[in-house]
Amino acid sequence: MTTSRHPWIDLSEFPLIKEVVPDQFTDEDVYAFFKAIEVLILEQHAPYAVVMGAASHTAVFSIAHRRAAAELEEKIAPVEKVYNAGTGYVTRSSIQRGILTAVFWLRPPAYPYRVFDDMNEAEEWARTQLARVARAAKSA
Repeated sequence: MTTSRHPWIDLSEFPLIKEVVPDQFTDEDVYAFFKAIEVLILEQHAPYAVVMGAASHTAVFSIAHRRAAAELEEKIAPVEKVYNAGTGYVTRSSIQRGILTAVFWLRPPAYPYRVFDDMNEAEEWARTQLARVARAAKSA
């Protein structure tokens, strides 16, 4: 069974992976989160979907964090390309949307994604993506 290795990662509805960044965090928190994501994703051998958001709309990653996020995307891209049914990013912040655009400009994701204003909408979309992948696998 897949278990979470970081408090920001909720696997209670796996294969739906929920990631929620708190309002306040240290550099060490962020890098530990990225490492936990790396380990979790690299061990996957079946479809999953991700919903990622912030506890509030004030949490902002630094430039160094964004660079590390782009590097993480590069490391996990081979697995993401095959198994990530989709990632829903949740933010109502124009700053956070801009940061997301900057990260994806550096390293476009290898998976389908959408940006949402609401966590419930993102979860519904992610579940739909998982169902789509399951239907495609059955018909193959």
